[in-house]
Amino acid sequence: MIELKPAAVRAAWTAYGNDARDEFGDARGRCEAAGAHDLDDVSTTLRDAAGDMGGVLDVVLAVLEEHRAGMEECIVDFENSDCNTAGEFNALTR
Repeated sequence: MIELKPAAVRAAWTAYGNDARDEFGDARGRCEAAGAHDLDDVSTTLRDAAGDMGGVLDVVLAVLEEHRAGMEECIVDFENSDCNTAGEFNALTR
């Protein structure tokens, strides 16, 4: 038997997943500004590092969104089942 409380899972995602997305999104928005600072001999390195960090944050944001979408799909599958049997949660196989 699967014990799942869809409202609790969604509430946790709202509380923590959305917060993580917002924090990473804010950080992503600051990468371009960080790379634009003029610090003489380190400006090229700083620009390169800011670009790399921007790419990392893009990946993190994509993973968060994929997880949110997969989790929601699984909850919907569960709610559309008898809420007792395992069934198949295809969003978990991606």
